Amino acid sequence: MLFPLFCHGQKGRSRWASGHAHSGLSKRTRHARARTRASFANELKSEGDHRVKPGDGGGFDWLGMTIVVVVGGRGHPPVCAPRILRQNAHLNRKGARMTLTIRPLSAQSGAEISGVDLKAPLDDAIFSEIRNVLHERGAIFFRGQHLTPAEQAAFARRFGQLDVNDYATGMTGVDGEQQVRLVAREPQDGRNIGGFWHMDQSFHPHPNYVTMLAAVELPPFGGDTMFAHLGAACDALSDGMRTMLEGLSTVHVKSRLYGSDGQPSPDVTEEFYRDIREKWAGLEATHPLIAIHPDTGRRLLYYSPKYSERIDGWTRAESLPLMNYLAEVATRPEHVCRYSWTDGDLALWDNRSVLHYALDDYPGHRRVMHRIVIGGEWLRPVAQAA
Repeated sequence: MLFPLFCHGQKGRSRWASGHAHSGLSKRTRHARARTRASFANELKSEGDHRVKPGDGGGFDWLGMTIVVVVGGRGHPPVCAPRILRQNAHLNRKGARMTLTIRPLSAQSGAEISGVDLKAPLDDAIFSEIRNVLHERGAIFFRGQHLTPAEQAAFARRFGQLDVNDYATGMTGVDGEQQVRLVAREPQDGRNIGGFWHMDQSFHPHPNYVTMLAAVELPPFGGDTMFAHLGAACDALSDGMRTMLEGLSTVHVKSRLYGSDGQPSPDVTEEFYRDIREKWAGLEATHPLIAIHPDTGRRLLYYSPKYSERIDGWTRAESLPLMNYLAEVATRPEHVCRYSWTDGDLALWDNRSVLHYALDDYPGHRRVMHRIVIGGEWLRPVAQAA
């Protein structure tokens, strides 16, 4: 099966995607979109579905499921060639009609998926499409799902084995589901959890590959999360820089959460930092700077601005100039999407391909999330792709 997905949109669903092809658009834009619709129809016909017509608008009826194509915002033609994802399984074995809409949030990272109820069992084909978008975009979001801890855990198990995640700080199980951990920022807390650029568990030799976060209680403002795609960062490097980095690794150290270079962060005491360093002594791992995503085959810049202590085999002083440059490349605005949470939302991100940053901009307010981490196949060395 073919699934049409444009690379990005400027202002959400376009008039073309919602069926209003001609309102407020220039003649040139209308012609461009007409050509795109025709190309999709021809592609679908080549796969054996002769019900699709070039003039059908932004939605195609395919095996009982309406597939909505999301393109550029109002007045904007598509800005890059459409991406087509393939599936083989039947999507509606129970006869229910669904509308699955995928809306990219930026040029490089993030996609919002609507038209699916995660409380209900998902057909394999629908789940496969969700997983493919996660791997391609690095982070996916579902609005207003309001999952119970048990329902969240059931959906998470479709991706792999759940982990209790004893490496996380200050998290406890929820409603008897030990794999669902409470992530709370209370009004009196001095700092939130995850308020810096990082990927989860990079200080572990085999980090969990997916993190799932459900919004339970949100502050009246703020609390967004940003995501930066490491594939885009790798693509932004020069050929010479990328070749050099393929032979280098970085050492990721857990204790850098509360300080660096033997000095505590401004918000923790020297005694606390000393105890943490003793508790987490040896909790570190070495990872290649350039690695291959096992599902997409894309090269990634696997670098954590927070947990990376040094280049393996270099001193920290020697490492800092290069690491500072890599942090700047990885978090460039054009590589980033920013997600604004609403009640009941669910987010998943692929820790192999994105950094994330939880904004701590809601002082004096409470924010409660339910978190699950999921194990899976890890990144492949570049040598395996040769």
